Amino acid sequence: MEVLKMDKEKKSEKKPFSVPEITDKEELAEIEKIASSLDNDEKVLFVVKRMPELSVSGVIFATNKRIIMTSPGMVYGFSYEQLADVKLTMESYSYTLVIKIRNGSYPDQTTLALTKKMTEIHGTVEWKEDKGFIKGIPRNKGESLFKVVQYGISEAKI
Repeated sequence: MEVLKMDKEKKSEKKPFSVPEITDKEELAEIEKIASSLDNDEKVLFVVKRMPELSVSGVIFATNKRIIMTSPGMVYGFSYEQLADVKLTMESYSYTLVIKIRNGSYPDQTTLALTKKMTEIHGTVEWKEDKGFIKGIPRNKGESLFKVVQYGISEAKI
């Protein structure tokens, strides 16, 4: 199993980070669906449709401020300030993004209950202690999503 880990040493290097502009019509349509949930200064940098054939549904958005996940009828996310670490693990047919919650930022009971219910219904995020496992990320999108989230965490003001 391949695992990519966040390189904490790179935080101090402050290399410029850029992602290609989103031009895919399906991805732009997904962004339009969550536009009212975005802050005025928030920009979607990367979009990933999860793999329903693996019993997970919804879309993952990496913005300049947070990671946002959707499932039918629900939108929720975590700011990069809430995240301490990110890893990417390769599964048989997809990737799993593992997010570690910063001490004191663990989801409140309402969010935790919501994500547990969403996991039961849609396979959204599986929680084990302070780690969230976001499954069903297509192989062609996993490493790029990881890099965007990794950069967001490294730039977060704590």
